[in-house]
Amino acid sequence: MNRVFVLLPVHNRAVTTSRFAEMLREQSHQAFQLVLLDDGSRDGTAEAVARILVGDQLHVISGQGDWWWAGALQAGLDWLRAVPLNQGDVVLIINDDVEIAPEFLESGVRVLMAHPDSVVLARLRDPRSGAVSESGVHVDFSRWVIATAQEGEPVNCGSTRGLFLKRTDLGRIGGFRPRWLPHYLSDYEFTMRAHRRGLNIVTVPEVALIPDYETTGLRAIPSDLSWSAALHELFSKRSSGNPVYWTNFILLTCPWRYLFKNLLRVWWGAVLSLHRRRAA
Repeated sequence: MNRVFVLLPVHNRAVTTSRFAEMLREQSHQAFQLVLLDDGSRDGTAEAVARILVGDQLHVISGQGDWWWAGALQAGLDWLRAVPLNQGDVVLIINDDVEIAPEFLESGVRVLMAHPDSVVLARLRDPRSGAVSESGVHVDFSRWVIATAQEGEPVNCGSTRGLFLKRTDLGRIGGFRPRWLPHYLSDYEFTMRAHRRGLNIVTVPEVALIPDYETTGLRAIPSDLSWSAALHELFSKRSSGNPVYWTNFILLTCPWRYLFKNLLRVWWGAVLSLHRRRAA
């Protein structure tokens, strides 16, 4: 049976992480090890999970609170290099704030093994309707459009909120880039690099999960902040619109012929958003 190493970055979400561990405990595919990448939690997250998963099903790697998403995952990949390799080993990168069915691991492994030179990206289902809300992402640098791939449109990017890959392909892809992209966009850069290096991004209906959008980071800057506070939030690591990290993302992924134009778009957009706030 294929071993599945579940890489799970966490920080101070004992209740959320425990709920995810309970869903792992109920999986039909029990040949897994949760690699809990605990980035300095002080709420007893690791201890809570250890009461649910025991023995070889849990390994905890502890950080000091400065890893963020990419740093935590890189710590997991660094640890994994020292683990003896079995042919057929699978790595699953996932969030703890998701709902997965008992056959999630089994389905992901089966689909991954049926598709050579591929990674398998879990589809996202709407928490209310159950309808598919995302089945991979298509990035068009020529028009600077990053959007959910439509039917028939190629998928060249995706999140790591449920990404299955063969452990033997990690050397082909490489690791994360915590200094360039510590949090947001680190998953997009990773999956785009996998795609550029010859791995197809596969999504199928039977591999799906339900995300909790309420527990994610800073997607929009609150309108009641002062101009200086808004500026600070825009450039924080929690901000999905941080123009510094968008610049790094473009430098790492964008074809040269579109590079300068897209950098201008990012910084002009940041200036306009701050100008509109100041005018208001």
